[in-house]
Amino acid sequence: MPGCFDDDDMPELFPDDSPDFHRPDRQDDRLRARFAPPPPYDCDVPPSYPDPPLYEDLRALQGGSSGSGFSTHRTPVWDELLISSRDWLNSLRSNSTGRTATLASQCLDRIGQLPPDELLDCFSSQSALTTTLCLELLGDHWLRDEHILAGLEFVEQRLGPESRTVFMPPWHMLNLSMYRQRAAGPYNPSRPRLREPAIASGHADIVVLPALVHGNHWVIFYVDTRAATIRYADSLSPCGAPDAAMLSDLRWWLAGLLPDRNFNVVEHTSPRKG
Repeated sequence: MPGCFDDDDMPELFPDDSPDFHRPDRQDDRLRARFAPPPPYDCDVPPSYPDPPLYEDLRALQGGSSGSGFSTHRTPVWDELLISSRDWLNSLRSNSTGRTATLASQCLDRIGQLPPDELLDCFSSQSALTTTLCLELLGDHWLRDEHILAGLEFVEQRLGPESRTVFMPPWHMLNLSMYRQRAAGPYNPSRPRLREPAIASGHADIVVLPALVHGNHWVIFYVDTRAATIRYADSLSPCGAPDAAMLSDLRWWLAGLLPDRNFNVVEHTSPRKG
C-alpha cells in the first residue's frame, strides 16, 4: 500500500522462527478479531540487548548438559548470588512485619533447595526465567527482559482468560521505534502483531506497555482505550513526563490500531521507589 508501512520492505525484527508460528490455527488466532485469552509470548522475539557489565559472567552458567540446556553445577556466581540474596532477605525480614516478614522467612527456608540455573516451567518458554534470574530479584540487581516478561505473565495469569487487559512484551517499544524509522506513513503492518487484533477490534480496554529508558530503568505506559488516555508511571520520578520520542511512537502505533481516537496524556501519581 503506497505511503504505508509494510513489513516486507524491511528486515524482520521479530523472526517468526517458532514452530507454532506456522501452524494455520495459530495464524487464525492471531488474525481473529474476537478477543481470546492471550497466547504465550512465543511469536514475538526480543531484540538482542547487551548484558549489563556486572553480569556478563552469568553467561558461563548457560549451555550445560542438563535436560533444560542449563548447567546444574554450582558456580562462584551462583554462590555469590545465594549469599547476597540471603543477606537481602534477612534485612527485609528484620525491617518488616506481617506478610512481608513471613514471605521473607519462607524464602530463607527454601532458597537453599533451589537447583542452580534451572528453567522454571510455570512461565512460557519465551520468558526463559531461571532460578538464577530469580535470585537476581532478591536484591539490588538489574531487571532484565526475562524478569519483566515473567512478571507480566504472572499478572496475566491472575487476571484470568476473561480479562480485557493486554500486556505488551518489554521489547515492544524499542522495536516500535525501529519500525517507525523505516515507515513511510501510518502504522499499517502487513501482518498484525501479537495482541494487536484484540486492541484494534475493541476487545482490549487496557494496554500495559513496559519500556526501558536510559538503558537502565523501567517505566510503564498505561493506555485506556475507552477513555483514549495514556498514563505514564516512573518510580524514580513520579511527576516526570515521558520521553517525547517514545510517546510519539506510542501515539503513532495507537493511531494505526484505533484511528478514530486521539490519545491524550493524563497525570498519573506513582509511589516513589524507596
